[in-house]
Amino acid sequence: MGAALCALLLLIARLWWLQIACGSMYDQLSTGMRTRKIPLPAPRGSIYDRAGRLMATTRPQYMVVVAPVELRRLTAADRARVFTRAASILNMPVSEIEEILNRSRQSGFNSIKLKSDVGPAAITQLLEDADDLPGFDVEPVPERAYPMGAVAAHVLGYLGDISAADLKRVQGQNYDGADQIGKQGLERYYEKELRGVDGERVIEVNARGAPVSNKDLARIPPVPGDSLILTLDARLEQAAQTAFPTGMSGSVVALDVQTGGVLVLVSRPGYNPNAFVDDTPEAHKQRAAFLLDPKGPMQDRAIANSYPPGSTFKLVTSTAGFANGKINPSYYVQCDGGMRIGRHAWKKCWAVHGAVNYMRAMAQSCDTYFYDLMKRLTAAQLASIARDFGLGKRTGIDLPSEAHGFIPSPAWKQRRFKHGKWWFGDSCNMAIGQGFILTTPLQMAVVTAAVANGGHCPWPHLVQEIRSPDGRVLKKIAPRVNATVPVAPATLAMVRKGMLAAVEPGGTAGIVRFHDMQVGGKTGSAQSLPDPKTHAWFVCFAPYDHPRIAICAMVEHGGHGGTTAGPVARAILKAYFHLKDQGNDTVLKTD
Repeated sequence: MGAALCALLLLIARLWWLQIACGSMYDQLSTGMRTRKIPLPAPRGSIYDRAGRLMATTRPQYMVVVAPVELRRLTAADRARVFTRAASILNMPVSEIEEILNRSRQSGFNSIKLKSDVGPAAITQLLEDADDLPGFDVEPVPERAYPMGAVAAHVLGYLGDISAADLKRVQGQNYDGADQIGKQGLERYYEKELRGVDGERVIEVNARGAPVSNKDLARIPPVPGDSLILTLDARLEQAAQTAFPTGMSGSVVALDVQTGGVLVLVSRPGYNPNAFVDDTPEAHKQRAAFLLDPKGPMQDRAIANSYPPGSTFKLVTSTAGFANGKINPSYYVQCDGGMRIGRHAWKKCWAVHGAVNYMRAMAQSCDTYFYDLMKRLTAAQLASIARDFGLGKRTGIDLPSEAHGFIPSPAWKQRRFKHGKWWFGDSCNMAIGQGFILTTPLQMAVVTAAVANGGHCPWPHLVQEIRSPDGRVLKKIAPRVNATVPVAPATLAMVRKGMLAAVEPGGTAGIVRFHDMQVGGKTGSAQSLPDPKTHAWFVCFAPYDHPRIAICAMVEHGGHGGTTAGPVARAILKAYFHLKDQGNDTVLKTD
């Protein structure tokens, strides 16, 4: 009797445990065994240029989803057979399927995305082999597309399959092992805004995991991502890309002088972001070519690469000289082709200029004039003004991977090198943008804008508005000033006059001389050992009397700034101001 009572109590306890304590869990399990949740990816937000031209959008495509619970019911041998067959149809390694499933163990009974952009032949084969591929299904999805192809590729960036590192970075944000995520450019920087919210559909399935009917038990529609309205002008971007020297590397940046809005940001060589979306054999080849190309088409040279700026840095040196009272317009220096430093060293100028004042020194880019200035101006004073212009630190542009650049100083050299004495030759090198100094083309565009607008270093930015899927403005990006150069207005007015002199007849920047508009400009060439050919730089702003646009063009190993980088700036000015082709005087082939 006691044994029977004990058994009864155990039975009651077990029933209580199964039905009450664990009831909700088993109810969930039973529901999961007869239903399946299928993700409905959200269309990614579109990207438009300042004139409303579509630069990134979504298009309908198909993806393959798989329910891990169905695969777990199979024996190891059957699972291997299913994986092999699916891998063959989808043209992907078995190991990749296994990796995606391993990254999505938390999916439970829900389907996960296995592969996007599946072609019609693969879809047909999957549907025909449905009985032999339990848990596999095909769903329509939105896919990223870049209608302008390679235009503004480094600005837009591209999407890629989410990696383990990406998953760790976005942990807790409902990403899945087969999702795509922004890898570069705006796609990465504004991932949160562009992504949207995925929906889902719930279907009923039988014991084998096959759908019982075509009707959904429940459906949560996806919410599209927000759209970005850029400051960029796709028309100017195309003009800059077309004008860039064929087969050469470098970049060009154009800014709105007052707001800092980026009008142009080109990096060459470039790439087509559609190659990272499409799943065709041709796209795979293009992708491999871009990634393996020794010229580095994936690098954003405008913001991520630093170079010695050459004589374009004389804008900064001039500002420091005037601000510290070390030069004036009437001060003359004798240029005999260079300047002797000490007993034996000779700092070379590109030509013999004779007696030069500031205006002629800027017009013909006389290095000797600026060497002489460093007899009176200290390296610390020059470095201080350079930092006031924002050099040596990131501008904060809304793109990933921006470089700092570098502004040297005597104190840095002493720390960096065992016998780190700062020599007068170091000061001379710095004055003409050589030696240890490094800047990005974007930074030099900001410097040019600051000289043009009276000393305000604008924050360069690409997005001016974020809009909801229904077109409502969610956020306006207000322009701001990163820093103000603490000098008198007359100081920068003199620097602007020097840039005007460089464009007028006899100046090195004559490539941007127009009959109908005055432009301020400055050429530069910077050594980059061991290559004997210098980097070519060109900065300018226009119009001279009420500046609207500032440009920095840089061609790696391009030689002379006026002949290689200058034509790119000219093409942008012509497109921006709708100028007709006009003849100009012969450009001096120098600095």
